[in-house]
Amino acid sequence: MVLQKVVETAPADERVVEAVLTAAQTLGSAGDRRMVLLALLDRRNPGPAALVRLVQATEGMTSPGDTRAVLTRVAQAADDPRVLAAVVQAATRIGPEGERRQVLLAVLEGTRPDAETALQTLKAVEGMSAAGEKRMVLLKVLERAPAEPRVLGAVIRTAATIGPDGECRQVLLAVLEKKDPGVETLLEIVKAAEKLGSSGEKRMVLLKVAEVAPAEDRVLGALVEAAATIGSEGDRRQVLLAVLGKKKLGKETLLQVVKTAAGMGAAGERRMVLLKVAQAAPADERVLEALVEAARTIPSEGERGQVLTGVLHKEGLRGSTAIRVLETAAAMHSDDQKARVLLEVPESHLRDQAVAAAYTEAAHTLRSGDRYKQVMSVVFEKRGQR
Repeated sequence: MVLQKVVETAPADERVVEAVLTAAQTLGSAGDRRMVLLALLDRRNPGPAALVRLVQATEGMTSPGDTRAVLTRVAQAADDPRVLAAVVQAATRIGPEGERRQVLLAVLEGTRPDAETALQTLKAVEGMSAAGEKRMVLLKVLERAPAEPRVLGAVIRTAATIGPDGECRQVLLAVLEKKDPGVETLLEIVKAAEKLGSSGEKRMVLLKVAEVAPAEDRVLGALVEAAATIGSEGDRRQVLLAVLGKKKLGKETLLQVVKTAAGMGAAGERRMVLLKVAQAAPADERVLEALVEAARTIPSEGERGQVLTGVLHKEGLRGSTAIRVLETAAAMHSDDQKARVLLEVPESHLRDQAVAAAYTEAAHTLRSGDRYKQVMSVVFEKRGQR
C-alpha cells in the first residue's frame, strides 16, 4: 500500500504524519486503515498530540476488531492523560462490549492511571450491559487506580448498576479489601449492598463491612438498617451478631439492633441476637428495658426466658428493670419456664423491697404447689430468712 510505503520511507516530519492520518481516514476498508495506523505507531514514535490525532482517525472504522487493535496499541504506548482520555472516549464507540472491555483494560494496564483517567474509564463502563465485562473493568480500576474516595465512590456506584448480585458482590468486596476505606466509602457500600436481592450476597458484603468498620454509629446504624432488609432471618442474624461483636457500641446502635431483632419471626434467631445484646450492652436502662420489651414478643417461652435471664445477670441492673423482668415472667403460662426465670434473680436484688414484692407477686401466679414452694424457699434463703 502507498500509505504504508510513505510511513516507511518519508522523513520523520509532523506534516507527513498529519497527511498520512488524513489520507488514512479516507480508506473504506477498516483493515487497510488499521494497517496504516499501526505502521505509524511502529515506525514514527508519535508524540502525545499525534497519538490523539491517531485515535481520532479511528472514527468511522466499521470493524470493532480493527478499532480495538489500534486503540489497544495506543493505550499500551501512551502515558499522557490526554491520550488515554482520547482512547477511553473512542472506546465508547465500539459496539461489542468484549472489544470495548479490552481497550479499557489496556488503558488501565499501561502506565498506572491517575484518578481522572480512572473516573473517565468508569464513565465509559456505565453504559455496558454485560455484567461480566463491567465487573472485569471495575476490578482492574481497583487494582491499578489510586484509592481516592472519589474513585472508590464511583466504582461502588457503577457496581450498583450490575444486574447479577454475584458480580456486584465481587466488586464491593474488592473495595473493602482496600486499606482504611473511610466512613463515607463504607456508607456507600452498605447503601449498594442494601439493593441486592440475594440474602446470601447481601450478607457476605455486610459481614465484611462489619469486620473492617470502626465502631462508628453512622456506619453500624446503616449496617443494622441494611440487615433489616435481608429476607433470610439466618443471614440477618449473622449480620446483627457481627455488629454486636464490635467494641464500645453506642446505645443508639444497640437500640436499633433490638428493634430489628424484635421484628424477626423465628424465636431462635431472635433469642440469639437479644442474648448477645444483653452481653454486649452496658447497664443502660433504655437498652435493657427495650430488651425486656423485645423478649415479650418471643412466642416460645423457653426462648423468652433465656433472654430475661440474660438481662437479670447484667451487672449494674437497676431494680426498676428487674421488676419489669419479673412482671414479664409472671405473664408466662409455663410454671417450669416461669420458675427458671425467678430462680435466677440475684440475691442483691432481693434485698430491695420493691423487687422482693414483685418476686413474691410473680411467684403467686405459679399453679404448681411444688414450684411455688421451691421459688419461695429460695427467696427466703437469699434474703437470710427462715
